[in-house]
Amino acid sequence: WAADSDDDANEEGTDKPFDDDSPYSIAMRTYHEMKVDTHGVNARPDHITFATMIKVIASHTGESSTERRSMLETVFDDACASGRVSSAVIRELRVGCPTVDLLERLLRSRDLATSKKSIYSELPRQWTRNVNVDQRRHKINTGDMKKKEAI
Repeated sequence: WAADSDDDANEEGTDKPFDDDSPYSIAMRTYHEMKVDTHGVNARPDHITFATMIKVIASHTGESSTERRSMLETVFDDACASGRVSSAVIRELRVGCPTVDLLERLLRSRDLATSKKSIYSELPRQWTRNVNVDQRRHKINTGDMKKKEAI
C-alpha cells in the first residue's frame, strides 16, 4: 500500500511506501490495518477516524501534491462507502482540499462544494447512513472551513 507524491522527498515520482517511523506513515499504516482488520479485533474506522485521517493527510502532505489529492480521495471514498460521512468529515475535507475543483469532484456537486450554508442534509443518505443523530447535528458552513492564515 503506497501513494505517489510530488513532494521534494520524492522528486522522481516513485512510490512512497508507508514503511518508515514518521507520524504520517504510522497513521497511514494504522488506518490501513483498521480497514482490513489486520489483527482480527473488529476495529473499523468510524467518522472520527475518517475526519482525523483527512486532517493528518492535510497536515503532512504538500498542498499541491498528488499524494494529498490521492489520499484525500481514498479516505473520503472509504467514508462514503461505509456510510460514515459526518459533519466532522466534511469540515476536515473542506479544510484539506487544496482546490474547489477537488472538493467538487469528491462531493460530486459544484453547489455543495461552493455552498455558503450547511450542506449536511443535502449529502446522499448512502454516505451518512451509519452516522447517528448526535454525530449529525453539528452544522457545516463556510466558517468551519476557513484555512488558517500564514503568520
